[in-house]
Amino acid sequence: MTKRNSIDAIYRNIVRVPGPIILAEFGVDVASAPCWIWQGQLDKDGYGVVSFKGETHRAHVFFYKKKIGPILPGLEIDHRCKVRACVQPLHLEAVTRQENMARAGLFKLTDHDVETIREMYQLNPHLTHEYIAGVFGVSRTLITRILNRNLR
Repeated sequence: MTKRNSIDAIYRNIVRVPGPIILAEFGVDVASAPCWIWQGQLDKDGYGVVSFKGETHRAHVFFYKKKIGPILPGLEIDHRCKVRACVQPLHLEAVTRQENMARAGLFKLTDHDVETIREMYQLNPHLTHEYIAGVFGVSRTLITRILNRNLR
């Protein structure tokens, strides 16, 4: 398999949730950009996993390095959208561990998250509630309530 073909195979594991075309360089709010949901393997914490050139990487870190550049020492990649399976480069930010943990402690599902959950399920009805819960780091019960429209 050529390098180009292996990259193409990785990109086939993304579902781009429908939404407006957003380009950060035009000053558009990146939070409104649609998530790119990783459809390949997920780890036990709900993060995408990709194998490339014999090495295993978390998918969001892989995409950050490919689309944005190297990660400086002392920094890690945070999902601004708070969707663990998202690999949308506009949603990824290099931050300190302290900042990442502070952001995680304040996390609650936003209206955007709820819309994304419903869109994911509408586009991929074979996805289980457990799978979606793992992607967002919430309970299966919460996902069921959202999808049954018992919440928001």
